[in-house]
Amino acid sequence: MGWLSVRATGRFQRILEACHYYVGSLPGVVVALALVTITVRVVLPLYQTAATLLLAYALLFLPRALVGLRSSIAQAPVELERAAMALGRTPVQAVSQITMRLAAPGAAASVALVALGITNELTATLMLAPNGTRTLATEFWALTSEIDYAAAAPYALMMVVLSLPLTLLLYAQSKRIIGR
Repeated sequence: MGWLSVRATGRFQRILEACHYYVGSLPGVVVALALVTITVRVVLPLYQTAATLLLAYALLFLPRALVGLRSSIAQAPVELERAAMALGRTPVQAVSQITMRLAAPGAAASVALVALGITNELTATLMLAPNGTRTLATEFWALTSEIDYAAAAPYALMMVVLSLPLTLLLYAQSKRIIGR
């Protein structure tokens, strides 16, 4: 059996689902404040580092990624993996040639959803990013808080421009699934 043949059952699935439900239900500010507290009290050298910011992004956006990925992997029949292995493929080859190809549209949708979320994520970035880190969302926020809308407009435009291809990808994929 392939290493992903147990993908729809077991303890690992329950842990991922619990992560999705618990972390996905928390506002970004709660996750960011928890990480600030942990880094300040336990591992001060990690406070305001890229590693802590990346951990926050993983906690905030992993649930969003898992939704599309899990459902697309679950739709790939395990029997196809078993048939590929019966025809001489190794478990890794069976997973990469069968399951991953069938799951690719769901994985692309997950990547698009996560990228759209990260593009405009603000709270965790403001609290956890190293000093001097500038993102589109933080620059837009800083300029709009100064009521300098003309200077903030290019940042807003860039967020829209970066989001547009991903939105079109999701739209095209949903039309293809519906059959139009």
